[in-house]
Amino acid sequence: LGKITPGRPEDCIACGQCEMRCPDFAIFVERRA
Repeated sequence: LGKITPGRPEDCIACGQCEMRCPDFAIFVERRA
């Protein structure tokens, strides 16, 4: 719990679930995708 680094970044499909949990982290994911 508390980890924000995905085990498999390549599996990120920008589903937006992390955005609902943590908008600040979603910004990071959005730039990666």
